Amino acid sequence: MIIDTAAFKHVVVPLGVIIGLGVVHIVTALSKYLENRKNVRFDISHSIWTAITLLWFVGLWWLLWKFRVVEVGHWSFFSLLLLLIGPSILYFAASLLLPSTQPGEPLDLGERFDQVGRLFFLCLCATGIWLGISEIVLLRQSITEPHRFGQLAVVLLLATCAAFPSKRITKYMGLLILFLAIIAFATFRAGLG
Repeated sequence: MIIDTAAFKHVVVPLGVIIGLGVVHIVTALSKYLENRKNVRFDISHSIWTAITLLWFVGLWWLLWKFRVVEVGHWSFFSLLLLLIGPSILYFAASLLLPSTQPGEPLDLGERFDQVGRLFFLCLCATGIWLGISEIVLLRQSITEPHRFGQLAVVLLLATCAAFPSKRITKYMGLLILFLAIIAFATFRAGLG
């Protein structure tokens, strides 16, 4: 197998831009909310899912390193489009979750979460499905890879949140997914070498 690192470097740039914009969107929105904290009503479920979305962006950036082993000639315009879908959907989810606000403008993050919750969770489901498809198509991984069951479990938890977007369910599912993410990050030992 011959690896095309130049093509990977070319492809990873727009992906990094979208992921970077997502992280900047989250950090900027949070700083604006804190500046305007007298007019912002915070919510625990919203906060949990904001943390998960931020971790998902960071994890996605780290996981992109796996795609450096795509074979020469396998990179195409379709490959680039396929890889752009996931970060774009995740950015859209972050934009739904964290709206723009003006100084002095009231904002109830719990109410916002109730309004956009179902679509937000569907976006996260789509991002999880996208990751599995990208690994199968570009990395030529088997559909039965052991980590695929973890991906499926997370997608099912997110689908449950989309189907039943009550505060109680989404809060506990969020805590469970946050716990699983912390374990995954703590045990994941992939190096950049």
